[in-house]
Amino acid sequence: MKQIIFAVILIAMTSFTGCLGFGEEEPDELITPIDAYEPPQASTIMVDSGYTGYWDCDDESDGSGSNCEYIPCTKHGYQEFHNDGNANDYCDIDGHTNYGPQTIVKKIGNQVSIECIKDWEGISCKNYNSAYVLFTSIEGLQEMIYCSMSEQYYDDQNDNYEWKYHKCEATLGFEPVSFEITHSHEYLSDTNSNYYYYVSFRVF
Repeated sequence: MKQIIFAVILIAMTSFTGCLGFGEEEPDELITPIDAYEPPQASTIMVDSGYTGYWDCDDESDGSGSNCEYIPCTKHGYQEFHNDGNANDYCDIDGHTNYGPQTIVKKIGNQVSIECIKDWEGISCKNYNSAYVLFTSIEGLQEMIYCSMSEQYYDDQNDNYEWKYHKCEATLGFEPVSFEITHSHEYLSDTNSNYYYYVSFRVF
């Protein structure tokens, strides 16, 4: 009787260890980890909006109307469209239309900086003078920065109000892979269409 019980136990142990052995012999190539996105070490993103081109119209001398030609923008930034001496039209040719604060957001590792794009006269920021920027890591960690990018002050020497610009710099507790930027933090948690109108989401 003891021999029968021993034989049953031996068969059970062999089957159990056999299952473990099968799992251990599984080829490593069958287990493929998911590759996570890794942002570049250094990145600069223009959060801006503008024209992609303009219509150049010349009046016909015979009174037949205007002859118009569409001219696409060939460079980024302010330029003169209408031969009026004012380079106050802004071209945005990067394919991203970003409303809200018009900024330049940079990162080197976990160090970030934010500054505004100035208006065509260089007097103030192109749009809002401040911004809330919510940075996110690949693991989902988040950190928000409020940046006051310019302020007006009274210049006693010139007896006039002037603008002072600020570059906001910070060291995050992680390396960001993306950020959301808006002029009011309430839009970051907005679940309706206001989010898509007032918040720009960009990936480094």
